[in-house]
Amino acid sequence: MRLKTMIYAMTAALLASTVASAAPIWFGPTHYTSEADRPAAFDSFGSCDQCAMVVEDFEDELIYPGLSLSPGMIIGPEFSSGLPKLVDSVDIDDGGINGSGNDGHSFYAVGNKITLTFDEPVTTAGVVWTDGPIEAERIILEAFDIDGNLIGAQAFAIEPDNSYQGTTDEDRFVGLQHEGIASLVVRQSGGGTGIEIDHITFSNCAICVPEPSSAILIVLGIVSSLAIRRRRQ
Repeated sequence: MRLKTMIYAMTAALLASTVASAAPIWFGPTHYTSEADRPAAFDSFGSCDQCAMVVEDFEDELIYPGLSLSPGMIIGPEFSSGLPKLVDSVDIDDGGINGSGNDGHSFYAVGNKITLTFDEPVTTAGVVWTDGPIEAERIILEAFDIDGNLIGAQAFAIEPDNSYQGTTDEDRFVGLQHEGIASLVVRQSGGGTGIEIDHITFSNCAICVPEPSSAILIVLGIVSSLAIRRRRQ
């Protein structure tokens, strides 16, 4: 391959990978009983530094400062709408993994959509869907930037278990990574009503993505080495 052709090919490949990295990275659906089930790549993919991951589990019946949710409310073991044991928290929240989420807390909305809003945009955001109607077929995530522009949307298949009494086999973690996530809409599709979520997880870790100029410098360095080696031969 001629040296000039090699430069063109390598530059194009690196620039293409840089552009591709601008797309959201999606995670899930992952069966989830505790934080240990969260995809490892969700915590580390593309991160420049080590930073704390916030997990809002609602166990103190408060919402983390800088995060707001609407519509809906926090519900706990004392919650009742005429039927017993309706709370479906993440399994571990009652102190052990036993197939039940009745003794923890979660966030519930009557409809099919909950909007999460961050005071400061984040780079990583995820949520655990814990319950919904048997008719629900998918969880849909829609991420928006601070100006309300759509960053990306993704649908994830789910399998509701036809129980409203805290069973946890159906619980699924879904999320994404992208710069500047200001809000995240979690919705269900397929029919029915009522949505319950837990373990909202997010961070503002910096994402390491080479700038195009950096990619070109890398290419030039490699090509220079090849050229020197070629002349010596």
